Amino acid sequence: AVTGPFTDIGHPLAKDSDPQYMYIDSTYFYDHTSEKQYLIWKRGTVTPPEETDTLLFIQELTEDGLELRGDRKIILRNNLSSWEFGVVEAPWIVRPSGQDYYYLFYSGAHCCDGSGSYAVGVARAPGIMGPYEKAPSNPILHSNGIFAGPGHCAVLPTPGDLSQWVIFYHAFIRPDVNDVRALLQDVLRFDAKDGWPQLVTNTSSPSIERMPVPPLSTFAASREILV
Repeated sequence: AVTGPFTDIGHPLAKDSDPQYMYIDSTYFYDHTSEKQYLIWKRGTVTPPEETDTLLFIQELTEDGLELRGDRKIILRNNLSSWEFGVVEAPWIVRPSGQDYYYLFYSGAHCCDGSGSYAVGVARAPGIMGPYEKAPSNPILHSNGIFAGPGHCAVLPTPGDLSQWVIFYHAFIRPDVNDVRALLQDVLRFDAKDGWPQLVTNTSSPSIERMPVPPLSTFAASREILV
């Protein structure tokens, strides 16, 4: 049952054979088209200095969700010369109703070094396994004068209006960019012309004013429809 009790299977679902790599930021995706379920996660480096080569993997899960099936596949790699620097992480996949693409939201750059460079990007692919194309407008969510380093998002549809989605994420509140992060929310839409998601404020940065959203219980009931 979703309410538990939960039992630890006693071992990691995924682990790299090379101890210099760590696996974090795993997320689950159920594909209603194929009726298959997947695990998506980040491979990063454990050893300092800062990361320069990170990957996002995807692999199919067995029906009971307790084992991986088949081969893992790289679906995203960081571009060291771009806004991402050495990091891509925090994957979140959706497939909006009526769209031809799977959309992979992810975070890049440095979350916690005080620079405020952390931001959210998006990529899309015609199939769940890729290949994923990064949006030309990336990052679609970045710092502004009030909030620094927005990232590690979840994206959910708005009940009653399937063209409108809510993106939940964390960010630092300036001038403190090294301590406590706040949980924020904004509204985004998928553009009718090119299909790419963008904030309805057209600012590509966190809203300064409050953004009302439906009750969380309504979101819980609606997520299964589109993701």
